[in-house]
Amino acid sequence: MTSSEYQATFDDNAGGQGYTLIQVNGDTLGGQARYAAIWEKSASLGWVARHGLNSKQNQLAFNDFAAQGYALKKVSGYGVGETAYFAAIWEK
Repeated sequence: MTSSEYQATFDDNAGGQGYTLIQVNGDTLGGQARYAAIWEKSASLGWVARHGLNSKQNQLAFNDFAAQGYALKKVSGYGVGETAYFAAIWEK
């Protein structure tokens, strides 16, 4: 999925549908970021996810979510051009 397709799927599934994101992978196709995700219909104690983060943004998100009691569950690193990006999931 493109970034916007992934975000729309994320909004649909996470927006009260009862799905938990259990895996997200970033990759590059034709010089553009693409995403694959696996969702599971299950109860969750809480989770957050971010995609399209550069290295600095990823570290800031890690620090912020850790301070809120979240633990990093999954992270996918990928490159677009010369820039490294990350998609990640944190859980309570």
